[in-house]
Amino acid sequence: MSITISIQKFLKVKFYEHKILRKDFINESGIKRSSISELLNGIPVSPSLVTILKIANYFNCSIDEILGRVDYIQDDNTKYIKISPLQMSNNTKDFIVAMLNENNISSHQLAASCNIGTDTINYFIKKHDAKKNLSIRTIYAVANFFNISIDKIVGRI
Repeated sequence: MSITISIQKFLKVKFYEHKILRKDFINESGIKRSSISELLNGIPVSPSLVTILKIANYFNCSIDEILGRVDYIQDDNTKYIKISPLQMSNNTKDFIVAMLNENNISSHQLAASCNIGTDTINYFIKKHDAKKNLSIRTIYAVANFFNISIDKIVGRI
């Protein structure tokens, strides 16, 4: 299932369960109206990791749950740390650097194994700008490679 479809299903279920109106969600979550419309209508977009973080923070749930990564969904008692996009970027960089060292692989090897651009990881960790985050597809691939929750990578748990 595509990332967009997983997000669409998640949002529709949560809106129904919590009786949330789209306009209220937009006002309270800080996500652009156009982004929510695209996601709810299943328009194939690649939402930013920051958008996914805002959804997860709003519903106090796992990023993995939003993306349909059912094997990594935490139990209902999990306390998620609300983090900012800057914290998420720094936590992600620190996690990737630690895992590269622990697994004795290069950023290029990780990128090749994840089927992403060869310089994507290297550029992210070497020329790190805390205002930038990896794409949702890249973080998804890295999480799958290390067989770990995205929430763990970004520092929410």
